Amino acid sequence: MSEDDHDPTNPLPDEADIDLDVDDTTAETREELGTYPTVEAYLQAQLEVYLHSDGLWILDYLDMPKVLARFECGGRFRYYATNGSVFRIGR
Repeated sequence: MSEDDHDPTNPLPDEADIDLDVDDTTAETREELGTYPTVEAYLQAQLEVYLHSDGLWILDYLDMPKVLARFECGGRFRYYATNGSVFRIGR
């Protein structure tokens, strides 16, 4: 048995070295942007408001990683999706 395998006959140690500290700045700089399945869906929704309805097809041809890079303002923000919501974190 390797060191990584747990022997079920031996209990786990009473103490574990786990960092449970919460970074208070994350909560202050995180912004929920809405309900979207992906970051890409959020970006498309944001761009739709600038297009005439006859031109929405162009969104299917955008290079979304480049659009995301533009939205992230050179690393100032980071976008992520989880549990059906999109968030932006300021750095």
